[in-house]
Amino acid sequence: MAITKWLARDQDCLVAANGSGGGFIAIGGVTAIAHTPSTTKADTTDFDDDGKPTHFVVERSDEFSLSGHNLMDLTDGTRDPGQAEVEVLAEKMGIDSLGLFQIMDPAGFPIQFYASVEVVLPSGGNNDIAAWSAKLTVSGAIARPTP
Repeated sequence: MAITKWLARDQDCLVAANGSGGGFIAIGGVTAIAHTPSTTKADTTDFDDDGKPTHFVVERSDEFSLSGHNLMDLTDGTRDPGQAEVEVLAEKMGIDSLGLFQIMDPAGFPIQFYASVEVVLPSGGNNDIAAWSAKLTVSGAIARPTP
């Protein structure tokens, strides 16, 4: 098959059950995924650089933002299992605050990473579907296991 464009909505966002043990659970209701890389640079400028700054990267970091709709059974309060698992992680401290996440592209190639989580609980305006979002701050490197 030829190299082609693909739809962002064809990605799957998953979180490992119980943080890192057990299988992965799909995070439902996601309508957008955003990746934000960041770098820390060391200033290597000296008098020999004739007023032109020089540097090199000493640290790289990543964040992923998930946003979408809050999903719940309105008869008994049961939550989407993936959203609920992310919310549990958002309340933990120490080493337990890191969960294993996976984002799978449509060709079946995943990226995996451990991350701490901040969740924005249901929000929205008068005519809005209740929103849900999570910020995943990656701890360590992003892995690219073969499918």
